[in-house]
Amino acid sequence: MTNEIETIEISPKKVWTVGQIGAMAFWGGPFAGAFLMSKNYKVFENQSAAKKTLLWGALFTTLLFLVIGFIPETALEKIPRVVIPVSYMLVMMEIARKSQKSLIEKHCKIGKRQSHWKVFGLIFPFMALALAWGYATLFLLRFITGG
Repeated sequence: MTNEIETIEISPKKVWTVGQIGAMAFWGGPFAGAFLMSKNYKVFENQSAAKKTLLWGALFTTLLFLVIGFIPETALEKIPRVVIPVSYMLVMMEIARKSQKSLIEKHCKIGKRQSHWKVFGLIFPFMALALAWGYATLFLLRFITGG
């Protein structure tokens, strides 16, 4: 009987946790959360998933702004402002949990987690990007529909 120890190669690069991905999605928009998930996929050496995640994040962000653009302002005023960001944050965290949690945990066990300060520093540029993205999407929507 031999005692074999399973060895797992772990990249020296740090990963973003599910909570950090959720915080980025809440404060910076869905694309911000997708950006961190994409960065994780690159650490896990899955370039295809990294590209797809960015693409899906961009598509979801654009669709979100389009849907918001079609909701009448009177209806939007009745929805608490936190509902939409919390909704896409929870979706983003669940996707990260299902697709990356085990690999994230392996990295975190050996101290390969990104700093929360980095998340804090990235939130503001992504907020600005989301704001510009939203205005551009809504401007194009109004231009196309003549509204």
